[in-house]
Amino acid sequence: MGIQAEGEAEISLLVTEWMTDPSEKLKTDWTIETLREYLGRAKAPEGFYNYLDRQNDPRYCRMGGTYSLALVRNLDGGFDII
Repeated sequence: MGIQAEGEAEISLLVTEWMTDPSEKLKTDWTIETLREYLGRAKAPEGFYNYLDRQNDPRYCRMGGTYSLALVRNLDGGFDII
């Protein structure tokens, strides 16, 4: 946003509109090292899981692929899948 005036300007109302980027929700501070350290002392159901289902949606994963997931508790009392 930019405002430009020559001399003096009186602004009585300024309105802006913005949206958050939905991809921000997908970001995490977890790394493989911090996950290994944390999950090494965590209790079930937290842990590492391997996805091996042969009936999957090809939009999300490919048959024969190797997919490792981590399940960790979040601050809302639920779990995050990483």
